[in-house]
Amino acid sequence: MELHKRIENQAYWNEVFSEANEPKKEIKPGSRYKTLPGWHPTRKSVRGIVRTREPLMADAMVHVDTNPFNVAVAEFPVVVGYRTAAGKSREHVPDLAIRRRDGSIAVVDVMPFYVQRHLGWPAHRTEQLREIFVDLGAHYQLLDERMLHIRPLIDNLRLMWRHKRLACQQAWIDELADEILELPLPSRIGTIMRSVKRNAMLGRWSDDEEWKVVGEVNPAFTAIMQLSMEGRIGIDLRHPLSQFTQLSRPRAEFVEPATTELRFERAA
Repeated sequence: MELHKRIENQAYWNEVFSEANEPKKEIKPGSRYKTLPGWHPTRKSVRGIVRTREPLMADAMVHVDTNPFNVAVAEFPVVVGYRTAAGKSREHVPDLAIRRRDGSIAVVDVMPFYVQRHLGWPAHRTEQLREIFVDLGAHYQLLDERMLHIRPLIDNLRLMWRHKRLACQQAWIDELADEILELPLPSRIGTIMRSVKRNAMLGRWSDDEEWKVVGEVNPAFTAIMQLSMEGRIGIDLRHPLSQFTQLSRPRAEFVEPATTELRFERAA
């Protein structure tokens, strides 16, 4: 791709991921929509939240949000025109645009596999959109549950996402994270949790006289999950997360994705 075209594409995507770009599809709260829309809070969107039009799109956002290689996301980002197999002109708004740490752009739609087979035409549209987005310097991909619901990956990522960083979280969790980074790696989650100073949280109801350990919460585990989502440590996601899960130093610049991560190709 020629230099001037690369610069033009870069400016195009900078606009897409900016605050000035509004979603090209609106799903109003309380509307009778054909699926189950929702909201996905994320620090990777300029608005701090992403509108999802169905649960499968929310699952895609869990993949996007927990992978430190993805640095920005925009929902319903652009409108593109394409031709159907019958030669008719149509417009389409993809679900997500994702900017990756290496500067590459992935454009994503989600659709259940059985719906694709029933409709028949998504395969043709996918080929059309791939050509369109290649010209824009991006890779287009249609995702379904066969890629998004690989287990135990999706279960691990949902658990990680529940421990995401919150603006209201205790400041000492960051101190705990720094302490974890000073420990020798590779190591296991259980070993790390037993090695740090603060590995429990106390709480009590208003009518309780004594403080008790909140067994459902472990700040060390939360810190580990946040470090992984920030790319500051590596974590083995090929098996269900447990105290035996192996932690390591992060992969150099995240060049090579782990075998269990959702992969996107890079446009030429």
